[in-house]
This record gives sequence, C-alpha cells and structure tokens, in this order.
Amino acid sequence: SRVRGYAVPQSAVTQNTANETVVWVHESAESFKPRKVQVQVLDATRSVVTSGLKAGERVVTQGVTLLGQVR
Repeated sequence: SRVRGYAVPQSAVTQNTANETVVWVHESAESFKPRKVQVQVLDATRSVVTSGLKAGERVVTQGVTLLGQVR
C-alpha cells in the first residue's frame, strides 16, 4: 500500500526522555531541534515519517544519539 511521508534512515528516528518518537532537524549552524513525529517502517533500513515534518526540513541522519546527550 502507499503511504504519504518522507523516507528517512531508521537510524534518524529515536526516542526522547518522554518516550516519544522524534527526529532531529538541522535548523541553522550548530542548531538542532527535536521534532515529535509519527513513523511507519518502510523496509529493513528505512522508515517513513508520516507526520511532524515539513517539506524542505533537513533531518539529521548520523550522530543522532549524540544530540540526545547534549544538554
């Protein structure tokens, strides 16, 4: 079946401290913000973000666990 959304690597999807599904968006130089999203598994290595992202936003795909550790 078809699903509307944005394909991202599964490594880009993580959980925050409230156990919500999030991806990190690169907003500007050295500025990253978590976005609460809903995802569906696409295949073994990718997921589809079905809500929570806008067109043109840059999703962090590497080092996501490190961003969650920065306070």
